[in-house]
Amino acid sequence: MNNVKFFGILFIASALADPLPNRAKLRGVSIMHEPYLQMKDGKMAGFAVDLMDKISNKANFDYELYVTPDGSYGTPINGNASGMVGEVMHKKADFAVADLTVTEARKRVVDFTEPFIVNHLAAIIKKSDASNLHTLEDLVKFNEGKTSDQQIGYGALSVGATMNALSKTTDPIGKSMYEWIQANPKGSIRTYAKGLDRVRQGKYAMIVESSAAEFITASDCDLKTLHDNHGIYDREYAIAVQKGSPYLAKFNNAIRNLKQDGTIKELQKTYWNSKCEQV
Repeated sequence: MNNVKFFGILFIASALADPLPNRAKLRGVSIMHEPYLQMKDGKMAGFAVDLMDKISNKANFDYELYVTPDGSYGTPINGNASGMVGEVMHKKADFAVADLTVTEARKRVVDFTEPFIVNHLAAIIKKSDASNLHTLEDLVKFNEGKTSDQQIGYGALSVGATMNALSKTTDPIGKSMYEWIQANPKGSIRTYAKGLDRVRQGKYAMIVESSAAEFITASDCDLKTLHDNHGIYDREYAIAVQKGSPYLAKFNNAIRNLKQDGTIKELQKTYWNSKCEQV
């Protein structure tokens, strides 16, 4: 990638310093969120950039990438959308690549490729609190029959897809989690940073998506991921393109090939690989 230029409030990054002739040039939008996108040595870097480099080579196009001006993912409301989804919907961008979740509301205004990552529910907890705890079910059962001062509290972002999914699940463990959080409203948190602070203070677990949990616990060896062994819900990350985009098939073919040859798994290992001793 060439050097990133500061252009108004947008960071622009070209996939190739010298675009090849007779190749389409697409404009993509993303959002600053590690490990998908960050600035490194004055350049855009991260899983999303590496993924797009692989896709563009497979699909024979060049691209440039910019950061969504309002810093949001975007949720359609009354037929309109902001954030990355809005940039694609309003044809300011040909595609959006990030940890962007496929939802029915978003599918009404943009098209999505095949997913490149499937997320599950998980929790982040201090290793010192997680003796014999490995799953969300273990956490729920640990609290049964214990007094409040003996329990390990837990919660999720007060407004977000995780709480929404828990509120609708019919899975008994998922329902128990939602009911516990509702009965203990102090468990809910407003930001990831505040949630992690509570986790590090002890006796608290933050419910998040598995890829987020694995990334955080890979870099903080005092923390551990508790996985969902009930399939409470799956969330797919995919690339958004304009409705009826002629490039959708090319994106899909490239993603399929990158899955089949193991490239995407290798990219995930690069960014999610933990050097911590597992407990």
